[in-house]
Amino acid sequence: MRETDLGPGMKTLEVLYEGAEVRLLYLAGPHDGTRCVCFSHFVRAGRPKPFALDFLQRYGRSGYFVVPTRNNWFQTPEMGPLVESLRQHAQGHPLLGYGASMGGFAALAFARPLGIRTAVVIAPQVALADRLVGDFERRWRREAAAVGEVAPDARTGMDPELDLLIAYDPLHRGDREHVRLIREAAGPRLRVLRLPGTRHSTLAALAASGVLSPLLRELLAGAGLDQAFREARERYRSASVRAAYTVRRFLAARGPRAGTSVWAQRLQTRYAKALTEHPAPQKPDRARTQAVPRGEVPRAVRQQLRAIQSLVDAGAYAPARVELAGLLPAWADLAPVRRLVRTLGSGPSPGSLPPPQAEEGWPIPRDQASRLRRW
Repeated sequence: MRETDLGPGMKTLEVLYEGAEVRLLYLAGPHDGTRCVCFSHFVRAGRPKPFALDFLQRYGRSGYFVVPTRNNWFQTPEMGPLVESLRQHAQGHPLLGYGASMGGFAALAFARPLGIRTAVVIAPQVALADRLVGDFERRWRREAAAVGEVAPDARTGMDPELDLLIAYDPLHRGDREHVRLIREAAGPRLRVLRLPGTRHSTLAALAASGVLSPLLRELLAGAGLDQAFREARERYRSASVRAAYTVRRFLAARGPRAGTSVWAQRLQTRYAKALTEHPAPQKPDRARTQAVPRGEVPRAVRQQLRAIQSLVDAGAYAPARVELAGLLPAWADLAPVRRLVRTLGSGPSPGSLPPPQAEEGWPIPRDQASRLRRW
């Protein structure tokens, strides 16, 4: 088999299938029990990259990466021979499907053809065509018109016996409606993890709260979905970063006048402890570009580094680059920052990293403010 090198510090991956529109890559890890089938998510610039590659490398797990050459929702006849190649290579190994957004669609649509028995999908879509899901989905109409409908409806690939965990924001209308359609078609083994206020950035919220990596590790180690789901739910509920992440992002999205409103003040009062424990990262003095001992690094900077590493572990490279930009160039000499720059080097160079900006899906519409206040 041919191999491909993804750059410095990255393992060489085996190319199992390569077509004009999609590739299948394989990572061989020392722990070769359940293998993870990772489907790449939507990217705003460039080509999709192997999803969750850093996570599998870090924990020594084997996995397959289904990587399209563009945002085509895996709508290509090449998926037929790719699925056959993956099934032949797996040779009876249990498979865990994993994907977010566009990748979540694929994890559902190809679960039955691939023989996937357990899947973790984050903010997935059922389909993009209005005739299949209604007129609520307006986010990717241009992409939907371009890719056509080779495998149009993810529900056709769902097995009633599939152990399925879905994480999403119930306040986000588009994601909520897609999950409603999935629940109507899913079997009794569906588990739902709700993350209010995260919008379509649920993947980043799960990674920042420290829930995602333990969940995937437990499932890859052979734990049952019910046990892994209960532990993930309790871990997220007890993570104060969950409240701080959601409240701060919500207020920031509403603009500078949001903090003066009565409901915003109540929200900040209710989650005052979490906001104190997890302060917003402060930009340090740009003059401090020399190496700094760990004891002199502000706590907020250390917390931001951990959050960025969690995003990288989850395969969320785009938001990780955005967060990393906030530490450059002031903390460029820190060893953890240099490692992250090397890891994320396949994107923009450190000096040209984009400035921090809101995640996709923000701001939250005004008509959902009262529902977030009750949460």
